[in-house]
Amino acid sequence: TADPMLAKEAALEKSVSLVFKVRSSCSRDVAAYSPSPDLRERLLPPRRCFRVVGIFALEDMILQRGTSSSGHAAELLEAFEVPNVGSSFGALAWEEACTRKAACVVLDEEEQPQATALAAKI
Repeated sequence: TADPMLAKEAALEKSVSLVFKVRSSCSRDVAAYSPSPDLRERLLPPRRCFRVVGIFALEDMILQRGTSSSGHAAELLEAFEVPNVGSSFGALAWEEACTRKAACVVLDEEEQPQATALAAKI
């Protein structure tokens, strides 16, 4: 879903909650094809690669950071900055993240290699 609070609500229905916040400029809105368009589902193209930016506590500030009112992906990517590790909302150490009942994993989309660059390697 594109709605961070809906993602949190759904995640917290379970005993262990994990929300993936995917920062991508290539997702597409599929609400028109969904039986539940109010979920604001997004679809990513196949074979996309992502890099883990950090694991954070499942807090509203982390979930809402970078959500744009216009819904434009470029604005979203520009608006979200990973919190400073020294701040109270800094990334969790792996050991601490493993002890949490709820966490948010922030993922950045990796740049895809150009088709011409791949063809040159073959």
